[in-house]
Amino acid sequence: EAANLLYSYTEIADRKDVPAVLDLLARARVEFPARTAQGANELAAHFTGLWAAPEAHHHIVSNLIVQPTDEPDTFTARALYTRWLFTPAPVMTTMGEYAMVVVKDGSWHIRDLRVSRSWQLEG
Repeated sequence: EAANLLYSYTEIADRKDVPAVLDLLARARVEFPARTAQGANELAAHFTGLWAAPEAHHHIVSNLIVQPTDEPDTFTARALYTRWLFTPAPVMTTMGEYAMVVVKDGSWHIRDLRVSRSWQLEG
């Protein structure tokens, strides 16, 4: 389930679908390099701003590792990602890592999502 949740997040990001990301991350704390958000209002403001640019983009995710924690029904997941912008030719704009805590509490959900950037195209 952790893999499905991560891939769902990146698919939603590629569509820039704010209502869908609010549903997926309704119970999550989300940390980006410049901002941490939690709750519907903070998440809506964050993702609306993050995805405001009209250009299409696409995330490629690799090296996913999912491990159980000491807590019951709780897993950590981490993966590498690249983000490509289509302007119209594809240009890699970002490389980074996703780190998540996923919990089964009635249903599976993301409790924490941290997005880090190890490289970003300047300009």
